[in-house]
Amino acid sequence: MRKSRFTEAQIIGMLKEQEAGMPVAEMCRRHGLSPATFYKLKSKYGGVISPFLTGSMRRIHAAIFSFWAGVMPPMPMFGRSLL
Repeated sequence: MRKSRFTEAQIIGMLKEQEAGMPVAEMCRRHGLSPATFYKLKSKYGGVISPFLTGSMRRIHAAIFSFWAGVMPPMPMFGRSLL
């Protein structure tokens, strides 16, 4: 199978450029790919979450969990507490 010319990070960067308002034709000309290839990559990588965002989501989740763990008393479940 053929190896991609662009890494996942580069593809996600191109998608972010386009989402920021750059026209597709300009972005394709700048990076040297056809609009058809761009839309194919967009359908494949459009829902990918960047690692930075994933890390920040984990921190937010941990903060919310620790807040509620301190506020709510442990709930008994099958004779044991969850916390």
